[in-house]
Amino acid sequence: KSAGSLMGPVYASIAKNSTGGMIFQNGVQAFHFGIFYFYNLTAPDQFWGCWDINSSAVYVEFLWGWITAAGNSSETTAGEATKEYMQNKGQALLAKLKDNVACEDKTQDMANLNKAVGYDIHSQEFLQYIEQFIHDHESEYYYLFNQMYKTGQNNQPITLGFEYAIFLDQVAQDANNDEDLEL
Repeated sequence: KSAGSLMGPVYASIAKNSTGGMIFQNGVQAFHFGIFYFYNLTAPDQFWGCWDINSSAVYVEFLWGWITAAGNSSETTAGEATKEYMQNKGQALLAKLKDNVACEDKTQDMANLNKAVGYDIHSQEFLQYIEQFIHDHESEYYYLFNQMYKTGQNNQPITLGFEYAIFLDQVAQDANNDEDLEL
């Protein structure tokens, strides 16, 4: 009887609409499943209590905006397109999700993911690594996000999450390589 209201982001989705964008339906959780699957972790069911229909819709808007900005640009403009999107809209959307992200950060699921990645993926340090990766590997960044853009167009949120995890993994590897060089 109350299961539906407890499911949270299982109702939030990434799907193609008539304009080729993503609509809010059922799949933010599927997106998270894809990330956790990449790292061979169990599904992050503790996240469900952190998201509701409204916050999931904002998350989809943020994620699809970022993917579209980078993935619908070019090898030489993906970084600038991302920067412009974040300044014009992305940062404001992320600000609305501060409590949701803080809730996720308190879960064992997030601790497991951070351990698998090797970094706290919501930390300022990791965000700086993302910025550095985009700067140093703009062409690779574009290709990763262009593939995510195509996947999102085909309404495959689990695959999209898996592809996003590949991006996280590339950023973490690059950060580790940079740290090794500093030693």
